[in-house]
Amino acid sequence: AALLERRPSTHLLAELQPLLAALAPQAPVSTPRFIDRLLGRDLVRAAHPDPVDGRVRLHLQRSAVHAEAVEAHVGALDDSLRAIDAWLAMPPAATNAAAANEARRAEALHAAALTTRGQLALARATALAILDQYRHLRDLLVPLWRQALAAEAAGAHAEAAQGLAELRASLGHRLHDLQAAASPSSRPENTT
Repeated sequence: AALLERRPSTHLLAELQPLLAALAPQAPVSTPRFIDRLLGRDLVRAAHPDPVDGRVRLHLQRSAVHAEAVEAHVGALDDSLRAIDAWLAMPPAATNAAAANEARRAEALHAAALTTRGQLALARATALAILDQYRHLRDLLVPLWRQALAAEAAGAHAEAAQGLAELRASLGHRLHDLQAAASPSSRPENTT
């Protein structure tokens, strides 16, 4: 009964929900409106970006601690299941007329042991399913999320590099035009 009461799998499951929420795509930040610029909200937003990566890392650390507890819990459930199976495998005591009461008691204990075994097996299967979900999140979804962030950052970097190249080209043309305008050969001759 104590194994069924303390369930570290519920703590792991409770930690996986905010992890999934942190991994969910966020709504794109709209371009700042005039009032946001006037009040400086755009600067605050730029200075304090949403620390999603930190939250994901924190949830992963907490989930790892809870996963270790679930694995230990599964080991304890396995030990209990083996003990119940060993008890159920024992041959029933010899029944005679004087031990009829004892036989009914043994049958009731046998039925209770089968029910307990079923509950422990179900708790074990549930804990293993939650561990599989945790491993799936940790090994597949989090790396995919990080790759998507890296690709997004690379795209933004490429756009910034392209904008910088265009700006340099524009400045180069302007500088060339200014130099051409300032050169003595381009000035009109003063004929006085």
